[in-house]
This record gives sequence, structure tokens and C-alpha cells, in this order.
Amino acid sequence: MKKDVTILDYGIGNLLSVSRAIHESGGIANITDDREKIATADYLILPGVGNFSLAIKELRDRGFEESILNHQSKERPLLGICLGMQLFFDSSEEEGLHKGLGIISGSVKSIPTKNQSGFSHKIPHIGWSPLELNLKEDNESKSILNDQHDGQFFYFIHSYQGHVDKAEECIAITKYNDLNITAVIQKNYAIGCQFHPEKSGENGIKFLKSFLSY
Repeated sequence: MKKDVTILDYGIGNLLSVSRAIHESGGIANITDDREKIATADYLILPGVGNFSLAIKELRDRGFEESILNHQSKERPLLGICLGMQLFFDSSEEEGLHKGLGIISGSVKSIPTKNQSGFSHKIPHIGWSPLELNLKEDNESKSILNDQHDGQFFYFIHSYQGHVDKAEECIAITKYNDLNITAVIQKNYAIGCQFHPEKSGENGIKFLKSFLSY
């Protein structure tokens, strides 16, 4: 039986490409800005591209913050993609200090322009990067990731990165010029990926299938 997936439309995000990827993953995608439909969603996706400050303002102005937090409190699967993942954090320093949704303890900061050895790199971080799993024994069985995802490449494009306060909530990283970049976060049924699964080909579809398996 195909699962219904609600994609939240708050004016920011790759709605159509995410919708197509959900269909390819075997789900039924529903794009909506109707809070009543969001309240009854089984699976909810928060997409996002662009600026944190604008995105969180749109969520709050449209009354979606409470809807997202209610969904998360009911332990229903929730997926944040790229900027959508960053919105899960307590705060972001993008264009000032802004309060996030507070689902994940931690903050979003700009990617340093140099690594620890002083070697510079381009910002934003754009391109295909492999995952390095960071699973602990006590959360491995509940994780969206498993051994098949280790080393798989996904497509990233971002200038900011999340920093978790609780190490166990970062379940995968990727490296950019020897910098550790938070790639996947998870707290119970709230999952965030810094990469774009809808732009990551077969590996992205496998990741979305794992999300739909909850």
C-alpha cells in the first residue's frame, strides 16, 4: 500500500522535484499549505532552499510552526531537506541571530572558508559527497541509515551547516576539504538531511524509501 506524504508549501523549496522523487520512491505526494491537512499528515516533509531568516519568518507568518511541532510531538515521520533541516535547530547565524524550531539542540553557522590546516575552499559547498555514518549502538536500530548508506554519494549545495549539541543526533557526516559537515540528523522520527535526495539519483530514492519505511 502506497503511503501518503504531505509536502509543506510555505513558498520556499523544490516542491515539484521533491514530489516527483516521492512518487519514484513509491509514495503519494501531496503539496499543500492547508494547516488542517498538515495536522492530519502521516508523513510530513519540510523542504527549503535559500535563506534561514526568510524561511523561518514565512513559517511563522503562515502559522506553520505550531503545525510542524505538533506533528513531531505525535512521533510521526518528519523530514527536513537542506534548509528544511537547518530550520530544525535552535538557532541560526545566517544574516543575524534567528530562533529556529528547536527540534534539534544546536545551531547553524557558516561553513568556514578554510580548513583546520589553513587551506581555503569555495563557498558554497556544491557537489557530490559521500556519507560517513556516525551511528551509536543504542540508536542504530532506530536510524534511517544503515550500512548500505555508508560511502554513498549525495548532492549538496549549501553555505551554512548545522552543529548539534548532542553527538548522537548527528548520524552521518560528509567531509569538505577535511571539514566535518553534518549531513544527516535524527531525533526519534524527526530526520534532517543537508543534501538534496531529490537531486541525488538512485541513492536519494533509496534514502526516501528508508524514510517511507517508518
